[in-house]
Amino acid sequence: MIALGEERYDYASLTFPERDGCINDIRKAIQSLAAADVIREANKIAAEAQAAADEAREIEKAAQADAAKAAAEAAEKEKAAEKARLAAEKAQKEAEAAEKRIAQKAKKLEKDFNAFSLSRKAMAVKAAKSPSKGKVKITAKKNKLAYGYHFQLSTNKKFKGSKRSKFTRNASYTFGSLKKKTYYIRVRSYTSDSRGIRVYSKWSKVKKVRTK
Repeated sequence: MIALGEERYDYASLTFPERDGCINDIRKAIQSLAAADVIREANKIAAEAQAAADEAREIEKAAQADAAKAAAEAAEKEKAAEKARLAAEKAQKEAEAAEKRIAQKAKKLEKDFNAFSLSRKAMAVKAAKSPSKGKVKITAKKNKLAYGYHFQLSTNKKFKGSKRSKFTRNASYTFGSLKKKTYYIRVRSYTSDSRGIRVYSKWSKVKKVRTK
């Protein structure tokens, strides 16, 4: 007895042609069953492939989201770093400007203090002599606060009337073309304050020299 679907066949009772038809039906049934199995397997594989593709898309989507987040965080850090760099540059410039202002103010104060100190002291004549005919050489004691020296020579002890003066950076000076007589000399130093105003020390004691 052969069963094909709902049909039942007694193979032994079939004629040869009927047997051939039965065999063909059996072949068709087997082919249908095989085709169904292939289709099921193909559907299974397709479903698995679809699931893998969906999973891959999800993974790619998550990776893209992570990459975008990392890029945003990197951009934010870079922005913060640039902001910090600009702030540091600004602070450095402000510090340099403040340091420069302080140095300038300190320099002015020092200049004014030196000028004041110089003005409170009298100069001193180190030597006064007539080295040769018609000449008087005056040597002042050097003052480290002084920019220069002011020498005066006169025939009057109180320096009234005609007198000769010389401003020089050197601490000594020689007056020439003098007549043979007694001359009085004195010297003072000078500098300038932070405003550029010339400040003088007190005059030295008056000394007299007779020319040769």
